[in-house]
Amino acid sequence: MCATTTSLTSRTCGRAHVRRFAAEAARPGSKGSNTTKKEEDEEEWVDPPHIAEAKQRLRTFEKEDLYAVLGVAPDVDSEGIITAYNERGAALASAPDFSTNAELKAQLQRLKHATEVLLDPPQRLEFDAQRRSVHEALRRLEVDPKWARGKVRMVTVGRTFLFTKQVWAFGVFLAMMGVFTYIAIDFARRKEEQLKRHDRATVTRKGSPTQEQPHRRTPVTPPPAAAAATTTIPTPTEKDA
Repeated sequence: MCATTTSLTSRTCGRAHVRRFAAEAARPGSKGSNTTKKEEDEEEWVDPPHIAEAKQRLRTFEKEDLYAVLGVAPDVDSEGIITAYNERGAALASAPDFSTNAELKAQLQRLKHATEVLLDPPQRLEFDAQRRSVHEALRRLEVDPKWARGKVRMVTVGRTFLFTKQVWAFGVFLAMMGVFTYIAIDFARRKEEQLKRHDRATVTRKGSPTQEQPHRRTPVTPPPAAAAATTTIPTPTEKDA
């Protein structure tokens, strides 16, 4: 219809199309509302199953806090614990429907358990340490969704960086081992050649007496003729004359 109208009517129809497109884009679930949907997804954070389970366990433990059961402060002494047990226990036992109300009986049992644990020093120290760790875990889990999502990404990047660092360190270790192995092999080869040269020199000295003892002269035995010539002639006696 707008194609057959004047230019003014065309401009009016164009504005109408723009307004209609903007209205459709503003509606949730429309194709033009991708940016709005993305922002809504960023604002909405759903805990992973393991984090949700951890939060539920921690909150359950927080509800069963022995100090909260007795209604006392964490730094209460033994007298304060006994006084709180007597007051709360008497209030529960004096209820009109105590004998028929299972919840009141369960509360009284929790009071007795809390009193027994907190009056025993070793058990109280153990419970205090566990309580501190639970509160610290709750404080860390109760974070901003965007911060939590960023922390999850940071953990993933950190694990990747740690793995890369370990691989790099292992590669450096292998390289150093190769260098030391080469040095050891080269040293052994040089030592072996030195021993071989020493053994050859020792054999040469043992096979040549003149070289082994050059300062001693070998005696020469004279021939028989020379021995006869040097024989002493006896002096003639008077009888021979």
